[in-house]
Amino acid sequence: MTFSEEGRQRSVADQLVHKHLAGQLSRRELLTRAGALGVSVPVLTVALGAQRASARQASPSPAASPSPVAAEDLQLRSYSGQTVRMSIALAEQEAQVYQDVVVAGFQEATGGTIELVAIESADVVRTLEAQVQSG
Repeated sequence: MTFSEEGRQRSVADQLVHKHLAGQLSRRELLTRAGALGVSVPVLTVALGAQRASARQASPSPAASPSPVAAEDLQLRSYSGQTVRMSIALAEQEAQVYQDVVVAGFQEATGGTIELVAIESADVVRTLEAQVQSG
């Protein structure tokens, strides 16, 4: 991804996340539009993490301005004592936001842990094939 393409994606992601957090887009609409506009998941994750961090600093009391995401009735099952392993390729900043927002939120909501494996997508298939062949 070129520098200008990444900048465009970040700008679009920031706008979409702002509309989502303002209640103008549902989560489904956010993801649909981001996908249609070619915004990558890591860029969208960074934008969401940055917007939420800004919102927390602006109004530290969640009761003062509830997020539309928080208002949704989301039921997650307990993963206490279990580990979900994910392969992911993120830049250092993106990985930190992902860890702070997604992983921490999952652990808080479910009691489970997420183990992130930093690996490029092309290497995942080769690694899995080698693991299967070796038993």
